[in-house]
Formats: sequence, C-alpha cells, structure tokens
Amino acid sequence: MPPVHRAATQLADTAVPLEYVPVALPDEPVAALLQRMSAAPDGRALVVDGRGRLVGIVSPSDVSRCVQVAMLGPHGRTAAGR
Repeated sequence: MPPVHRAATQLADTAVPLEYVPVALPDEPVAALLQRMSAAPDGRALVVDGRGRLVGIVSPSDVSRCVQVAMLGPHGRTAAGR
C-alpha cells in the first residue's frame, strides 16, 4: 500500500475475513492443519481453545521450525548426520 494511503486506510480494508482463516485446536496434530494452512491467503491459522478463545497463531515459519527441531537428534545433529 502506498504511504499516502496508509493514514486513511482502516484495518477492515486490509484484514483477511475470518471465514478464510483456518482455525485449529491446541491439541490438533500439525499434519492435520497443513492442508488448511496452505489454502489460506497468507498461510496462517488461528489456534483457539474449547471455548473459541484465541490462544495463538501458527505461521508457515512456525511449522518449518517445528519440523527442523524434530529432525535434530538429541545432540543437535540430524538423524542422517549420525
């Protein structure tokens, strides 16, 4: 957005509508959420508790970091680098 338009632009004009944002529960497996995240406009998902309260946001980089940590062995090496 050009700087000249920023002061007059409201968040409602730029926000992704909630119906296009995937929602997940905290105990949902990451694998179950990946396909829904890939269909989202920016790849992010909202994490809500059982009452529907927002408890977090998951981004593609969060998932990538999770996979990288899972691939590390107990001494900071990948399983292939043993």
